[in-house]
Formats: sequence, C-alpha cells, structure tokens
Amino acid sequence: MTSTIPTEPERAAALVAGRRLSFLDFGGPGRPLLALHGHFAEGRTFTRLARELGGSWRVIALDQRGHGYSDRPADFSRTGYVGDAAAVLDIWGSTARSHSATPSAASTPISSRARARTAGTWTAGGCTD
Repeated sequence: MTSTIPTEPERAAALVAGRRLSFLDFGGPGRPLLALHGHFAEGRTFTRLARELGGSWRVIALDQRGHGYSDRPADFSRTGYVGDAAAVLDIWGSTARSHSATPSAASTPISSRARARTAGTWTAGGCTD
C-alpha cells in the first residue's frame, strides 16, 4: 500500500491555559486519530504508525506536556494530560471529554469522527499495551 501522507508532518501548536501544546499532523484523507505517547517520548514516535495508517486515518500526534516542543508546566497530573488531549481533539471538531484517558480509553466518549489511542508499543505485528 502506498502512503498518502506527506514525507514530513506539519507541526502546529495550540495555546491551552497559556501553555503551548505542540502536535504533528501527518495528514491523509482519513478520520483523525490522536496518538498519545508515553513518558520519555514525543509525537514523532508515531511516524511509522502514521505512514502505515495514512490511507485510513489522519494521525495527529501530540507532544504531551513537558515533551518535545510543548511547554513544561508545573502540573503533570493525569487530569492535566487528559485536559490537554481533549483540547487538541476539540481543535479537530471533536466533543471528547473524559476523566481518565489511559485506564479507560475504550470507554472514553469520543465522537464518531475521532478516535484516541493511548501509548502502547507499536511493532510490525500491531500494538501491545
């Protein structure tokens, strides 16, 4: 399958509560998928995933707070991370709201136009949590 995404993703940023949240938009014709990395990573972690899903999904990869090009806040709580993810989804027209992204991603109410994927390990065989 030939990828339909650009060679280099477009870097963009949003101001959320006065802080810069940077994210990569890998483009593509599909529905948006917000990719959330784990600690010690950044949005570019999902480059291979974006290329493999390019025809089906438009991967948006957030540099989570304190990572990559996003500002470093004093708060690194789960509530803060979830609020950041919800803010980025809102940019893409989603009405997502959640109390907890990681433990309950499958039950998180996310619009039919967007899906969230919490960080796992992506390999050629798929993702392991």
